[in-house]
Amino acid sequence: MSTLAIIDDDAQEDRQDEMLSVLSLTLAGGLFAIETAQVLEVLDDTPLVVVPNSRPFVRGLLNMRGKVVPVVDLQRLLGMPQATAMPEHDLDRRIIVLTLIAHGEQALVGVLADRVHQVTSLSQTETETIPSVGVGWDVSLIKTIGKDHGAFIIVLDMEKIILPLLL
Repeated sequence: MSTLAIIDDDAQEDRQDEMLSVLSLTLAGGLFAIETAQVLEVLDDTPLVVVPNSRPFVRGLLNMRGKVVPVVDLQRLLGMPQATAMPEHDLDRRIIVLTLIAHGEQALVGVLADRVHQVTSLSQTETETIPSVGVGWDVSLIKTIGKDHGAFIIVLDMEKIILPLLL
């Protein structure tokens, strides 16, 4: 057996032991997730300060303990179908505040979710890359796809989705 094969076997064993901790959420009826390492806080839906002439996917600004946090509508940003009439205040809707590193500094960004479910762990051996066929949006924005209680769960790559907006 070659040294390369032994290294590959070790890498496979290491991967089997790794778990990916994610926060599961619903967007446009689909099950998605964000890595918990990026989640700072989950807030109830709250009124936002609308910024005139902002990009269509920016819903507004949130004051979180004195810090200004832009809130992004992931459904719009990803080109997902929008509800015909969005209620002013939805009891299930949440704002997930993320902490990302942009230009060497911490950036806070809120993202809207139709519903937040739970923190769960996905086994690295049960995750795989998403197929490039049959998806209506850029697959490079997806970290991986896994299963949670028998349902597919798409783990979004929030750095690839959000950071280009901060440039």
